[in-house]
Amino acid sequence: MLVFHSDQLDSNKEIDKRVLEIMGKGNPKFGYIPSCADIERTYYNLKKDYYKSLGVDLDIYFDLDQEYDSSKIDRLLECDAIFLSGGNTYYFMNNIRKRKFGKVLEKFHKKGGVIIGVSAGAMVLTSSIESSNICGDINDTNLENSDGLNFVNFDFVPHLNIQSNMIEELKKYSLDNKSKKIFVCNDGSGLIINNNKIEIIGDVYLTYNGDLIPMID
Repeated sequence: MLVFHSDQLDSNKEIDKRVLEIMGKGNPKFGYIPSCADIERTYYNLKKDYYKSLGVDLDIYFDLDQEYDSSKIDRLLECDAIFLSGGNTYYFMNNIRKRKFGKVLEKFHKKGGVIIGVSAGAMVLTSSIESSNICGDINDTNLENSDGLNFVNFDFVPHLNIQSNMIEELKKYSLDNKSKKIFVCNDGSGLIINNNKIEIIGDVYLTYNGDLIPMID
């Protein structure tokens, strides 16, 4: 199962409740991978509290950046799900490539592990992270290309409801990339892909050939 969040909101946990329902496991353990180093564990602890309210143990913090420790990989792979945080999408992808971690995530997913991406963490799972430019991400790591991890054959754009200029930029990006399907979400909304089926939750749109089409599950 793959989960694409625009953003997780304390006021709207519908997606996460649905994910846990599909998983059907009591007290699941999740691993947490930040997009960049979180030395003080500020964002990790916030997310740990969020998941605790859902009965989930955010069991392991696994850093691909400054605190990378390959000896923790086996423990990470023992988790029921892996959470990929938000942040700068290019920086996150650079860390994933630097550690050759795409193969680790692929192995985890193939054995039935759930991968949950929020914002940048969702975009890295797609065919291309170029769409992150629409959200204001800057390629300050000089990443040579914008290829994603290719878990899916579409692009993903979060935060539609907080960026007023996004629709015109989306249409332009879509027209420049006519073969691409681009899913776009408001915060609190997202996609669940399970057994090759897409479940839509909340305000989700498909952008294709310049058109913005509301998706209804």
